[in-house]
Amino acid sequence: MKKHPTFSFTKTSFSVVFCCFWLLSLPACNDGSEVNLTIPTEVYLVQAGLQTVGFPESGEPQAVLTVYKGGYNDDGVTVRLGISEYALDRYNEENATGYRMLPETYCTFDTRSVELGAKRWKANVTVTFRASELLAELPSGSEWVLPVAVTGISSGEVNADKSSVLLLLQIP
Repeated sequence: MKKHPTFSFTKTSFSVVFCCFWLLSLPACNDGSEVNLTIPTEVYLVQAGLQTVGFPESGEPQAVLTVYKGGYNDDGVTVRLGISEYALDRYNEENATGYRMLPETYCTFDTRSVELGAKRWKANVTVTFRASELLAELPSGSEWVLPVAVTGISSGEVNADKSSVLLLLQIP
């Protein structure tokens, strides 16, 4: 009868365990490229697109817009908001609608400029409409749109798909 060769179980086990740890440690090695990784700043309006603004039973109609700063960085950015006739024209063309632009004299912004940075990556801007003037001067049942857009930033990029919001007022 032939004898099987004997071997040292501890020596073989140690070799197998060592090889496993060595193989598992390979993916952990890197060149340090993740250190100081940055993703560029991108600014947009969270409520982009068409938004209906209702008339409350008392008080003035309001819309709260959220300006957002995306990206993985500590960059500070100043974002300016304004009225954009271009945004309304583009929306009307793309959606085969005929909304009319509400004159800016019927609304006020609590601020037109917000500062965003590493610790403040979003800010709210409130647009308040003058209900008494709207109801007195505009025909009942008409629909008017106030096209609010990001009109400027100090650095970074504006997300073109989320750069404007059209506030639709339905005059009761």
